[in-house]
Amino acid sequence: MGLKDIVQEFLRFKSGLFGLFLLFIIVGMAVGAPVISSEEAGYRWYDIEYWTGLDLPKGVPPEWVGLLTGTSYSPSERYVIEPERNRYGFYEFNITYNYEYDVPPTNIIIRIEGNITKRYLLTIDVIRPDGYVIERILDLAPSSALTDNL
Repeated sequence: MGLKDIVQEFLRFKSGLFGLFLLFIIVGMAVGAPVISSEEAGYRWYDIEYWTGLDLPKGVPPEWVGLLTGTSYSPSERYVIEPERNRYGFYEFNITYNYEYDVPPTNIIIRIEGNITKRYLLTIDVIRPDGYVIERILDLAPSSALTDNL
């Protein structure tokens, strides 16, 4: 029984054809994964410290889900901005986010890093396109780290 006979046996039955199809898919994934993924992902795959330090929002689907479903999801974005003092002595951070996706962003993480020496009141206003304002007021103590999920 040669290779030709084995292939003919597979092709005789629908289940054999389906099995060959699955085999090609699995081999294709095994060969394609290193090509598609970034080089850094391979080096850091088992590095727990790296993945926990990324502040990845919970419950947010990966960007490639949109390719499979045809739905446009908001990608994860990181904004790094320097504070500006307004004329009243307050620091202002303004971020304009152009929303052009099918599914709105979920679990927005706001991280502010810096050294504070006295107690501050932090107000975060998120203004949606429909004009609705989401306001969050946080009381910051000296040397406290701030990571807030909206």
